[in-house]
Amino acid sequence: METSNDEVLERILDFKEKVENPNQQKSGEEIGVEDAVWLIEALLNYQYCNVTEEQSEMIITSSVLDSLSIDVSVNTQNQINYYDVVATYLAIEKTINEIYEKTNVENKFFNLVDVEFKDGNFKTTTVLYLSELLEKSVSTFYQPWLYGFELGKCLGGGEGNDASSVLEKKINRGMGYPAFNGYFTDINYTLRWSSEFPTNDNPLGDYLLFEYVTYNPNPPGCWDICVSVDELNYYEIGVKQALDIMKANLPSGRTYKSWDLTYHYAKYSQDGSTRAGHHIFVYHGVWHNGSPIY
Repeated sequence: METSNDEVLERILDFKEKVENPNQQKSGEEIGVEDAVWLIEALLNYQYCNVTEEQSEMIITSSVLDSLSIDVSVNTQNQINYYDVVATYLAIEKTINEIYEKTNVENKFFNLVDVEFKDGNFKTTTVLYLSELLEKSVSTFYQPWLYGFELGKCLGGGEGNDASSVLEKKINRGMGYPAFNGYFTDINYTLRWSSEFPTNDNPLGDYLLFEYVTYNPNPPGCWDICVSVDELNYYEIGVKQALDIMKANLPSGRTYKSWDLTYHYAKYSQDGSTRAGHHIFVYHGVWHNGSPIY
């Protein structure tokens, strides 16, 4: 049965009350792992990732990605002590506040906190967006960039960026940030590789995203793979098309939150190939109307 926004909010606020008032926690109370993940993630996104009209004119220029792993004890019924759940929430909250404080830019806001439980650990991914109030335009590409790993431009300089990051920034400048008035729960992501977007319209390759393939037994390293100006200008269009496809095919009941263009480099023993390229993460969740009340 579908849960209403009011019921979701009531559940979040009940957990918030117990976090803030430890005397309301029942001694020895245990909850299932899935419920623990839901509560921690939902309250973090409710408290810190509410995005309102104020961000609608912001252009995302970069992001800070951070992760955390916390060990907890799980009993034979796959349950966790409630005190450990609260302690985990507080540890993650402390970490994301530290991320915020040490990021020395004026315009910044949290986009999402994704929480998973794997191999006895709570694992979190936190995305802090750095933004600017800018015109939604940017010049064309004039220089080739190394394809990934923040290695900079092919002709030198620009370290800290690469073809994937400059493509992402330019695309974000063209579309801004979606204006929300509410909060997300159940954050998850969909990952799609370049090979999942074949096209006959790319004069420079086989896919909508950049992909380099060689069968040379002595392949170039990732620091030698350049994306030309012509390729950058094509893949700006190709990435947009791939992103639109992913947005249109989200799992049922999910709402688009944000995206990330990143890179890979791998050698495959099956066919002797070496492949380097770009792939897309699309983050999505269950959307609930209404702004949090602090």
